[in-house]
Amino acid sequence: MSYAQASSQAADILKLKDAFPALPNKKIVEIHNAALNVTQPKGKNKRSFTTKGPSRKQAIIPLLDQHVKSIMNNAGLHINSINGLLKNVKSSLRAEFIRPMTESIVITTNNVPASSDLSIMEKYIKSIEGIGSNEVATPQLPQSKSYLKITGIPYIQPSGIAISSGNIINYLKDSNLFEDITLAAKPHVIKASPKSDMAIIWIDIWDSQNGSKA
Repeated sequence: MSYAQASSQAADILKLKDAFPALPNKKIVEIHNAALNVTQPKGKNKRSFTTKGPSRKQAIIPLLDQHVKSIMNNAGLHINSINGLLKNVKSSLRAEFIRPMTESIVITTNNVPASSDLSIMEKYIKSIEGIGSNEVATPQLPQSKSYLKITGIPYIQPSGIAISSGNIINYLKDSNLFEDITLAAKPHVIKASPKSDMAIIWIDIWDSQNGSKA
């Protein structure tokens, strides 16, 4: 209800009170509501403000943008090839279509993929000509992401070459801290400032809704 509507209704109630001073306040409000054809809800007025989350009948496979475009150019062929591999292992899962996202593809399926199904999809994508095996991240079902920021990293490595996302991935694989962590995208490396010799690393990871892994 807007402020103007509330003020108007309050004024109407006061007029009723002046016209019927002997009536109790509750009765005055009932008369006012009856005139407006307003009924009071029984019990608590429950409203749902939730929205439906993403379906888990899909697999998200992080990739470089150029590989995403290449796959989408032959999406029908890749769907048929994936379904052929799934059928060979007698899986009931079937891929329906592929859609692109930023640095990833989403394969929509007829059911929730099992870990073995995700593994087949991963191996197939890695086998596509022009895509390196280290350029394909582990497929995941839709879930929450957490965003991590690492600072204090030299931008130029001892080799004299600027640090890259590939370097970061290798470092994370050797770190016990990231042993059970799965990347949701390729790490992003930026300089702290144009004249700085330090880097800032942004890392997206698959996480629970409460951010327990982060």
